[in-house]
Amino acid sequence: MTDISVTEKLGIGAGTIHARDMTTDEADRETEEVSRFITPIDQNKAVAVCIDGRGRASAVHGAVLPLGPHIAGGAATVLVAAESQRFPLTGAPLLAYLREHGFYLGAHLDDLHDERHTGCGACDKCAVSCRLFEDNKHSSQIEVISQLLLGDEIGGDKLSRVTLHSYNSSIHDLIDEQLIETLHGDDDETHGHHEQLVLFNYLPGTTIDRDAYVEQTGKQVFTVDMWYLKELARAMAEYDDGIEGLTTELYRSMAAFQIATYLALCDGSHRAVLLKEKPLSMAPTLV
Repeated sequence: MTDISVTEKLGIGAGTIHARDMTTDEADRETEEVSRFITPIDQNKAVAVCIDGRGRASAVHGAVLPLGPHIAGGAATVLVAAESQRFPLTGAPLLAYLREHGFYLGAHLDDLHDERHTGCGACDKCAVSCRLFEDNKHSSQIEVISQLLLGDEIGGDKLSRVTLHSYNSSIHDLIDEQLIETLHGDDDETHGHHEQLVLFNYLPGTTIDRDAYVEQTGKQVFTVDMWYLKELARAMAEYDDGIEGLTTELYRSMAAFQIATYLALCDGSHRAVLLKEKPLSMAPTLV
């Protein structure tokens, strides 16, 4: 069984991507609709891509990737986490290590990109995102979001403990061409971003089928697969298991980068949707 909850507006952000105003009932209906697109993935083939809710650009050459998890910037999430935690591997060697362990990290362009910009805000604004997070991480809004996303599962530690550092390489110089997709961007202020919700998915082995959702409803949603962040953190920590608590630190950094990306791209008007497994009810004890 799935436990689905929707919050009030996140209330903090310096970007331009805006969600339309919704009543609580409207938000619940939108949440119910998008939850119908929860889809299992084949983790042997899955390629992790960005949280971007725009659909693929049909007229532009680019990989058609197997359905996979969604995390900010795809590979950008692990690159930031590695820099932030001073991990022994960074850049291409880190991505190669993760590939060897079954984690394929992708990226995207959009069909409006130029030589200076990929069209992926998580990548193009990575340094800006990290600075915004540092400037706001002690705010009450970030504290609420931290508790919302992490709760007590890692000892109640807050995201304010994280210090984010951007990576310096061009992400597309680090990733194989077949792991780069092209998304459609309209020539408007937000390059075609019309995401109405930010969905945080904790259901292992699943994601939202972005393209099916766009094609069938004409709508967009940001998707962050939190369960996949945990798997990435565990896989990275196994490389250097001499550091106690490294999995938690990496997971916390990855979670912080999801919020940092939101701060840079969006204006705080979005509601968060949390998809979690319902806890099993306790059976009665016979005395």
